[in-house]
This record gives sequence, structure tokens and C-alpha cells, in this order.
Amino acid sequence: ALKYKGRQDELREMAMRDSLTTLYNNAMLKEMLGKELKKQARREGSLSFAMLDIDCFKSINDSLGHIWGDFILKELAAILNRIVRSGDFIGRYGGEEFGLIMTDIGMKDVWNLCERIRKTVELHNFTFEEQSIRITVSIG
Repeated sequence: ALKYKGRQDELREMAMRDSLTTLYNNAMLKEMLGKELKKQARREGSLSFAMLDIDCFKSINDSLGHIWGDFILKELAAILNRIVRSGDFIGRYGGEEFGLIMTDIGMKDVWNLCERIRKTVELHNFTFEEQSIRITVSIG
């Protein structure tokens, strides 16, 4: 019974996560956003949602290949996990788009966090197979 329960928990976790980045997947991100909207409305708290998109990602995939694209997505997910507050939620919305749910945060702090993410990504060397590139992201 414990082995079965453990396997069920594993499968549940897999269903919630994007297999490439290990961030929440689109369905889970939308579910968490709905729950947080209701929660913040009940307690009259604040909630912000930001979308992050990798600029010119198609040209990266076309010129360097999908292996590079996958590497960039995984590396970006790691950067986001390091920067985003522990109580917030990050998910892969689709393709090269990510969603960020932030609670109990003012607009100035949202802007500062998004700008910190943008600058960190812009300055980061994405190095794979002894080759480096830099990318930029748009956040709104």
C-alpha cells in the first residue's frame, strides 16, 4: 500500500510539472492562478501575474538547433528559481513563455523583481558545448 501511495504521489507530481524545466506546467499554472485569485480576494490581498517571453527564440532554435533551445529553457528556469521569492509560483506557460504569480507584493516591487530578472538574463552567458550566447527576455 505504501509503495502504491508513493507511486501515486510521483505520478501526481509528474502531472503538475513541465518535463523539460521541472517548473509547473501550463495547466497547473492556470490552476494556481485561479486559486490565488480567490484566496487574495477573500483576504483582500494583492496578486500580480507576469508573463515572460524569450526574445527571438525561434531564430535561436532555427540557427543553433533544438538542443540549444532546450538548454536555454532549462537554464532560464534555474535562473527564475534562484531569483523569484519562495512563496511565488513559476510555470512554463508554453514554448518559450513563462508565467509568474506573485502575492502580497506592491507594484513597485513587482517592477523591481521583473527588472532584476530581465537584467540577470541579459547578463548571463548561456554556455553549452563550449559555445556561449546571450539572450534577452520581455516581461509584462
